[in-house]
Amino acid sequence: MSILFDNPPPAIGCGDPGDPIDFACLFDGASYLDHTFDTGVQERYVLCGWFKPSKPDVTQTIISQRHEGVAAAHTWFGLEGGDTFRLFKRAFDGTTVNVDLSWVGARHDMAAPFHWHLAVDPSQPAADRFTLTVGLDVLEKQAGAIYSSDAQAELHFFIDDSPLRIGARHTSGASDYAQGYLSELHGVWMALPSADEFVYRNYHGAVVNKDYSGEHGEFGFHLDFADPLDIGKDVSGNGNHFTAIGLTVDNQVTDTPTNNFAVGNPLDAPAPSGRILSEGNTAWQPAHNPGEGHIASTMLIPAGKYYWEVLVETGAPFSPSTIVPAIGFAHRSVAVNEADGAANGLFHYHSNGNLVANPWGTDSGYPSWTVDDVISVAIDRENGDCWFAKNGVWISGDPVAGTDPAFTIPADWLDGLRASLQDSAANGAIKAKVNFGQFAFDYPVPDGFRTLSTSAMPCPAILNPDGYFTVRKVGDTTPLPWSPLVHKTLAVTKDRDGSTSWRGNDTVRGDGKAWACDVGGAEINEGANGVSWTTAGPVYGSAAQYQGNRITWFWRASPKAGFDIVEINHVNGTPSTVAHKAGGLIEYAWVVPLDGGDVREFHHRLAPGEFLRMNDYDYPLGVDAGWFSSTGNSVTLGASMTSGRYIAYLWRAVPQFSAFELYGGTGNADGEFLPLDFEARLHLFRRKNAAASCTAICADIETSNPAKRYTRLTLPNPESTEAGLELDIYSNGTKPRGLAAAMNYNGHTYLTADWARTPGKFARAR
Repeated sequence: MSILFDNPPPAIGCGDPGDPIDFACLFDGASYLDHTFDTGVQERYVLCGWFKPSKPDVTQTIISQRHEGVAAAHTWFGLEGGDTFRLFKRAFDGTTVNVDLSWVGARHDMAAPFHWHLAVDPSQPAADRFTLTVGLDVLEKQAGAIYSSDAQAELHFFIDDSPLRIGARHTSGASDYAQGYLSELHGVWMALPSADEFVYRNYHGAVVNKDYSGEHGEFGFHLDFADPLDIGKDVSGNGNHFTAIGLTVDNQVTDTPTNNFAVGNPLDAPAPSGRILSEGNTAWQPAHNPGEGHIASTMLIPAGKYYWEVLVETGAPFSPSTIVPAIGFAHRSVAVNEADGAANGLFHYHSNGNLVANPWGTDSGYPSWTVDDVISVAIDRENGDCWFAKNGVWISGDPVAGTDPAFTIPADWLDGLRASLQDSAANGAIKAKVNFGQFAFDYPVPDGFRTLSTSAMPCPAILNPDGYFTVRKVGDTTPLPWSPLVHKTLAVTKDRDGSTSWRGNDTVRGDGKAWACDVGGAEINEGANGVSWTTAGPVYGSAAQYQGNRITWFWRASPKAGFDIVEINHVNGTPSTVAHKAGGLIEYAWVVPLDGGDVREFHHRLAPGEFLRMNDYDYPLGVDAGWFSSTGNSVTLGASMTSGRYIAYLWRAVPQFSAFELYGGTGNADGEFLPLDFEARLHLFRRKNAAASCTAICADIETSNPAKRYTRLTLPNPESTEAGLELDIYSNGTKPRGLAAAMNYNGHTYLTADWARTPGKFARAR
C-alpha cells in the first residue's frame, strides 16, 4: 500500500496549522503527469502549489508544455540549478526566445516545502505580465529579462493539442525531471486569484495552507493526489485529468505541508561523492569510504517517543569486521563525515550484531542483519532509552513496557539526536529505505510511539518567537510585542552603515545607561542622549550610536524563553551566587563588568574554565578556572573575578526557539550543516581556535539564501560583505557556504548562538 492507513501518526493539536493537506505526489526524477487539452484559448491564469525539493543545486521542472509538436518549442517553469525560479518560452519556430524570466530566491531547503504562485496576465504590458509569489512574498525579477511583444498565444500553458506536462520538461535532449514532493496543485484559467486565496499567515507568523474556494475555469484543474490508482485525477470538476507516466501507487505519500516528514538530508556536509539519496531522500546509500559514512535525518528527534523502520535493500560486505553498516543515531555535534568510532555521540546497531555507543563501549552477541531485513528503531527521548527490532522481533526488552533497552543515551546527548545510517566499510556499500511514516510500515507501531513528522512534533512552548525575540530596523516604529516596563528587556543596537560602537541597553539598569560590547563593559551614562524606555519600546536620544541605518535586537526575559538578566555585586576572593529565572542550566551568557574590563562570553560547549572575550578580536579565548557556573535557578561568579558590579545576560536552549551549539570548519564551500529545530532569525558564530570576531547574520537583512551581509560585535565596523563569508539559513539549520576563516577554516571549531523566526513544527523553506 502507498498510504499509512494502518498506522496514522497521532496529530498533536497546536496553534493554527492551516487547512489540512492529506496527500502529495513524490516525483523521483523519472516520472511525470501529462494532459492534452482538446481546445484552448489564451486568457489570464494562475498556476500554484506546494513543493518540497529533494535535490539541491539541480534544475527541476514544475510544469512544461510543448508547442505544435516541435520539441524545442515549449514553455517551461521550474527551479534552475537550485538557485532561481525561471519561466522560459521558446516560440513555435523552436529558435526564437519570447520569454526568459528569473526571480531571486534560491530554494536549497530539502527539509520543508514552500508555496509558489505564478500569475500571468497577457493583457498587461510585457514587463507586468508575470508575477511570482513564494509564500506571501512577491519576488523581484532579476535583471536581463526577455519579454515577448508577440501575441497572447506565445505566453501560456493552455494551448490546444499540445501536451501539458507536470514534473518533466519538453525538450529534445533533456528532461530536467522534478525531484521532490508536489501537493495541492491548482491551475486557474481566466482568473487571477491572489496568493492569499491559497495560503495565509497564521497568528504565530507561519505561512500555512488555505483551501481554495474559487472557480478553476474550463481549462483549469486541481490535483490533490488523493487517489493512488488515479494519481493525476482532476478534482476541480472540469475533468482535466492527467495521465501518470512512471508513477505508481507508491508515489502517493502523506508527506505534505501539514504533515512534513523527516527524510535524509543531502545538505549535511561535506557531502562525500559516493553518498547517494534518492526516492524523495527516503532511500539512503552512504559513501563506503572510511570517514564518509553517515547520512542523517532532516529532523532532530524531539521530546517524546518515536518509531521508524529501515529496509536493507542492498549491501556488502556483512562480515565480522569492526567497520560494518550500522543503523541508529548521531548527535548533531558529530560531523557526518566522521568515521564510526572517531567521535562521541554515535549510537548504532551494527550488521554484525554489535551495539556500539561511542565512546561508551560495545555490546556484542545480538542478531546480525543483512539484505531484505527490516530494522525497527524506537526511542523514548525523555529517558534516553532506545530499542531495535529485526523483522518485528525486539532484540532486547520491550519499548511499550519501557524495559531492558538496547542502550540508554546519556542525558547531555539527547537534545541533538538525528536518525543515522552509517557505512564506512572500505569495500562495502549499503542502500536502505528509511521510513519515518510517510509510507506504510511493515510492523505495528508500539503503543505510545509516534512517527517522525511535524504533525507528531510537540507543540512548541513559544508558538511565535517574535513575542520573545524580535528585530527592528530604522523606521520601523511597530511597538514591541511586550511592554519593557513590565518585562525585563535587553536591546543591542548598531548603525549598520557607521563605524560607531555597539550599544547594549536593558531595563534592569534603566534609562540612559548603556555598555559597548566592542570596547569593554564599562557602563556608559548617556543620560537624555541615550535610550529611555516606554511601554512600546525604546526612545532613542541624540547619541551618534543610535542614529543612521540602525538595527536593534530585543530579548524579553522569561523562563519560557530561557532568558534572564541579573545584577551581581562581586567581591574578589569569594564566589558570588545570585538567583536567576531562565528556567534551567545556563548554556550561553554575556557577563558585563560595569566598572570596566573584558566582556566575557560563556558557552557550554567550551571546556571548563574557558571563556571568550567579546571585545577582543586578537585574543578571544581565555581560561579562568571556575569563573562561571550555574544551576537550574542560580548563577555563580567565581572567586577569581575582579571586584565590582556586573550585569549578566543568561540564556538556556529552548526547543524550537533557541540553541547554543558548535560546528567544525571544512575549508570548502560545502560547509558543515548545523542542525536546528527551527528556522533561525539571528545567527551568532565565533571561531574558538584563533583571532576572530563574534559575528552576526540576521535574516531580517536578507530574505533569500545565501545571506552575505554581516556585522561583527567585536568591532565597530559597519555592516559588510566578504568573499567567502556566506550562510544558508534553512527551516532546520544553517550551513556555511564560504571559505572565510571567520566562518569556515578547516579543522577549527565555531561556537554558535541562534534564535528562531519560526518553530520547526511550522517552518517553511526560506
